[in-house]
Amino acid sequence: MKRMNKVCVHVPVHFLSETFIKCLESILAFDEVLIQDNSTDDNLKNYLESRTENNIRYYRSNILDIRERLWFFRSYSECEYILWVHTDEVYNNELIAEIYQRINSDEQINGYSIYHRSLDFGEDLGLWPVPQIRLFKKDCFQISWNNVHDMPTVTGLVGELKNTYTHTANFIFATAAVKNIKYEFINIQGSRLEELQKLTFDNKSQFAILKIFLILFFKINYQFLKVFLSFQKISYANTCMWANKILVLLSSTLMPTDELRMRNHKIPRDTRGYI
Repeated sequence: MKRMNKVCVHVPVHFLSETFIKCLESILAFDEVLIQDNSTDDNLKNYLESRTENNIRYYRSNILDIRERLWFFRSYSECEYILWVHTDEVYNNELIAEIYQRINSDEQINGYSIYHRSLDFGEDLGLWPVPQIRLFKKDCFQISWNNVHDMPTVTGLVGELKNTYTHTANFIFATAAVKNIKYEFINIQGSRLEELQKLTFDNKSQFAILKIFLILFFKINYQFLKVFLSFQKISYANTCMWANKILVLLSSTLMPTDELRMRNHKIPRDTRGYI
């Protein structure tokens, strides 16, 4: 079957890493690879300029939320389909071949769900039980802005691919904690003032403060809970849950209060520049 020039891979990148290089190597077979870089140095740009492939397109971006970057850059390609890939993922030849076979044989389908194998802290958690919509026509998808983990939705028919990609979520616990803190901060940035007020400790009773701690704990550990309930891996749960509730919970409690004070101009916005 003749291959058509149809698929652009959108990759949001925060910095140059071995994980990104491994991801990039796995997706070069696609028609176009669009790199959206929001790092603070030129390491990634210099690395890409040293490569000889002519299907890589590089763009700077100051957008932290990767969903916003996907939405913003959707018109930067002339390809009909977008494949949304994260830097901790690896695609194999069987899946790539299936993608082109399906989009060339059935143009009525506007998006495809893809399963992935999940690796965390060196542990193979097996196949994630629910596929995610990662491949879609660029004019047929929408993003929900309720939570940073929300996936795209597609108007029209959605198919499902048989082959899978590999997702390496975390190599060490420290990276998991930092990522969850960062994601929760992005969610807080999108919260309304009245929602932030409810999550501050100002003039709250001890019961109300305990309730805030519980809300933040479950919000930050939502993804960990999903993984645990899906795979029921005891070693993974012990690593993610019990250590996480000490480190991540204590760090994250500062976010709502600080964000509210920044919006009220009580402290400067740049105090959160480390994120």
